[in-house]
Amino acid sequence: MIFTPKSLLRHPRAVSQVAELTGGGFHEVLGDAIEPEGVTRQLWCSGKLYYDLLAAREEQKAAHVAIHRLE
Repeated sequence: MIFTPKSLLRHPRAVSQVAELTGGGFHEVLGDAIEPEGVTRQLWCSGKLYYDLLAAREEQKAAHVAIHRLE
């Protein structure tokens, strides 16, 4: 059973490749892929809030903000 907002069911960024589902394991913390040298602020969140923050970071061109996910 999955409890998630309906908007994430078809969100273009909330997808996984088959290889990610069949190999490896579950990751409780997903770090951001930006260069750590320029980071001045870190945000920790989960669920739909991550995609909202990611869109806001891109819109504002805030490359100094790292967004980490707790799953």
